[in-house]
Amino acid sequence: MNWCEMIHIMSKPKTMYVAVKGLFFQNNRLLLLRKTGQDFWDVPGGRIEFGEAIDAALQRELREELPNVTDISLIDLVGVRKKSTPLEDGNELFLVYYQVQGVVPTQLKLSDEHCDSKWFTKEEIALLPMPFNQVYSEFFTKLR
Repeated sequence: MNWCEMIHIMSKPKTMYVAVKGLFFQNNRLLLLRKTGQDFWDVPGGRIEFGEAIDAALQRELREELPNVTDISLIDLVGVRKKSTPLEDGNELFLVYYQVQGVVPTQLKLSDEHCDSKWFTKEEIALLPMPFNQVYSEFFTKLR
């Protein structure tokens, strides 16, 4: 690789993605989903597609990941965080969190993206790996 090619690669701007996440609270517990093939718990949601409105993106993501949850509505913007480490492709991810509500059945259906769901107490959230335990605990305190 010559000098010009190295400068071009180094100066190429990184992409910054934005994802929207929904915080469902019920009986003083927060709903988290476990990613399929990973030991990773997260709130439902995902990336906003180009040209998509934030509320439409969150509604779409929640319907995809929680197909039998109905009457979903966005309550309030709770916070915005930047993922502490870059994604595998080197790009960055910003996470926009909303408190949401909906009719969540006891037998929750999940998309193929997730293999398990659980309602976590604040104490259980504190035992999760960093940095998510801090983020979720902060939101838990703010909203409960």
